[in-house]
Amino acid sequence: MYLMQEIVSKAKLQLIGAVAMFIASKFDERNPPLVDDFLYICDDSYERKEFLETETKILLAIRFNLGIPLSYRFLRRYGRCARVSMEMLTLARYILEMSLMDYEVVDILDSKIAAAALLLAHKMKHSEWSPTLEFYSGYKESELIELAIRLNRNISARSVRQLMTIRTKYSHDVFFCVANIEPLLTTNLGSSDMKTVTSLN
Repeated sequence: MYLMQEIVSKAKLQLIGAVAMFIASKFDERNPPLVDDFLYICDDSYERKEFLETETKILLAIRFNLGIPLSYRFLRRYGRCARVSMEMLTLARYILEMSLMDYEVVDILDSKIAAAALLLAHKMKHSEWSPTLEFYSGYKESELIELAIRLNRNISARSVRQLMTIRTKYSHDVFFCVANIEPLLTTNLGSSDMKTVTSLN
């Protein structure tokens, strides 16, 4: 966002990048790295004062607009509102991460992708889309089915190499082994018949 507004010399790109990472880590991490850590990574090419002044300059330029609505944040909100179990939420996160390589969903609202991922997770766990989820997400089940079918297809494509890291991550006990849950038969996704795909391993 900053580079869209300001012209930055090549010599300052490393500083801008480091400060941007610093701002992002303070916004999103519980224990963000210290300024000194970033100065060290930059081989002490910049003074602490210059680093902090650049932070202020960037924040003012983007008007402190850091809270971009991401599907992950919508999912977390829906989960809290409906008191969804951690296993269900983790399954929905897995479905979301598997959609990251799908360029055909990039133009879909993050709120809708999050809702569709949570709907698919509910279907995979033999649960239903509740009135609470409909209220807080703003989406009816019928509005999400088509997208949920696409997300289901993404997790069914077990041969896609780029996604193996995500599958491996979500196959561990700490993530409730949700990657091992069988995808649904697409034809049954919109019905109460929750047959799973057993032929795709």
